[in-house]
Amino acid sequence: MDPNFAATYGDLSTLYRYQGHYDLWLDALKKNATLNDSQEDLALVNEVQPTYKQSGYKAAVNRIIELYKKRREHSYIDPGFIAEEYAFLGDKDHALEWLDKAYQEKTDEMASLRIRRCYDFMRSDPRYKDLERRVGYTW
Repeated sequence: MDPNFAATYGDLSTLYRYQGHYDLWLDALKKNATLNDSQEDLALVNEVQPTYKQSGYKAAVNRIIELYKKRREHSYIDPGFIAEEYAFLGDKDHALEWLDKAYQEKTDEMASLRIRRCYDFMRSDPRYKDLERRVGYTW
């Protein structure tokens, strides 16, 4: 209904990513950052797009992780965001490490732990099950 509703582009970027439409993922992410007037997020996308074009998806995700970690040195970045990026790479150990940090910081990301598809491949891991238990998911 409103072509300038930023949240829609955030949701679209996630959808495109799950579908493997990585060009559209980054375009929607950029539109979201622009509409939210988030200079940091816009800078991140502008930094990642050339990496994606030159070296592909995995390199782009690794670059996002680097940029998030660097940004954490001077401002707050939810460790759950970093965990999610590691999960998109299929890196269970690092994803769990950063999810544990998110748990320790009691971040909002813990509320959606059970519904994020990027964690599907880890759900049978005892460390993930322990995290769910600590968060309070008992069903």
